[in-house]
Amino acid sequence: MDASNGDAKNLTGLLGSLDEQIEGEDDFSVEDLLDAFGSRSFGPLLAIPAIIALSPLGAIPGVPATLGVFVVLVSGQHLIGKGRPWVPSRLRDRGVSADTWSDAREKIAPWAARADQVIEPRMTWLTTGPMAQVIGVATLLLGAAMVPLELVPFAVYAPGAALLALGLALSARDGVLAIFGLIASALSGGLVYVALS
Repeated sequence: MDASNGDAKNLTGLLGSLDEQIEGEDDFSVEDLLDAFGSRSFGPLLAIPAIIALSPLGAIPGVPATLGVFVVLVSGQHLIGKGRPWVPSRLRDRGVSADTWSDAREKIAPWAARADQVIEPRMTWLTTGPMAQVIGVATLLLGAAMVPLELVPFAVYAPGAALLALGLALSARDGVLAIFGLIASALSGGLVYVALS
């Protein structure tokens, strides 16, 4: 599927929209993420934190927990029907330098382009109506799991991958990707149990 930056329905489009938002700035913060996608689709607000968690930035102490709290807040407010989500100012100001993000983005871009080749609208009923609410609950739980899993090396990649699949599924109305994301969410739940028991 070919999506432009303006459509922001695949990974390349999401990254392009974010680049436009932070162009000329010294850092990339949660506030920038909200400004880029906060009044648009719920999907990008899930997919971008997941991309960050799966990138080299996810290894920086405090980043996975910050992303997890953000996802919990966004998912919870989505479930009750709120438009642009509210987050505390302390969380909105959290971020990394623009150079750090640029370095991570260079590593993300090649596999993002490959992933985009298989993302397309299909079985759209799995991403709308009641199923969108199911996905909202799953993403809330995934965000909550990211906080304690920060203490376990590389463990945050499991909920991050599930979150990315669900965020992209909502953005592109890809029901097949939604199924994958929900299965990955269940597996992530098992990982949390094993890692923290």
